Amino acid sequence: MENIQHIQQSIEHGWSRNVLVHQIESGFYHALFVLELGLGLTFVGNQVHLYTFKPIGVSS
Repeated sequence: MENIQHIQQSIEHGWSRNVLVHQIESGFYHALFVLELGLGLTFVGNQVHLYTFKPIGVSS
């Protein structure tokens, strides 16, 4: 299954052999699997911080 995923991604993104080797060695398939499951997007309590955009140099 992992090899099939690497082949599909290689074709889809036009990866060279070197890029494919790098993706395999760096654990690309595992990272993709985690993202698809949403495990990489789980936040607990105060781990989420919203950034408030404030205009620079504008006084009210």
